[in-house]
Amino acid sequence: MLHKQVDGFIVTPTSGMKEEVLKLKKAKKPVVLLDRYFTDVDIPSVLVDNKNGIQSGVQLLVEKGYKKIAFIVTALEQMQMQDRLNAFKTSARGHRLLFPE
Repeated sequence: MLHKQVDGFIVTPTSGMKEEVLKLKKAKKPVVLLDRYFTDVDIPSVLVDNKNGIQSGVQLLVEKGYKKIAFIVTALEQMQMQDRLNAFKTSARGHRLLFPE
């Protein structure tokens, strides 16, 4: 990525891309991360509002009378997925829903 002729980068990082993103930062290239971030690296990011999004989804299903709501998640090592799972657990508990741990 570093040697491409672009002025800046918007990156949706996947696991294993951290070193490549750090190279861009070290080369003083403008970088913005999208929907994901690294907890230990200071790089600007634009994130989905995971907490409110999950709460709204759970609320909608509860209002429609559903009680057995599942949350399917992949790539749990990614921070945004952990944020979403934590928001689901909190929201489900708030509505007194049962869910497997």
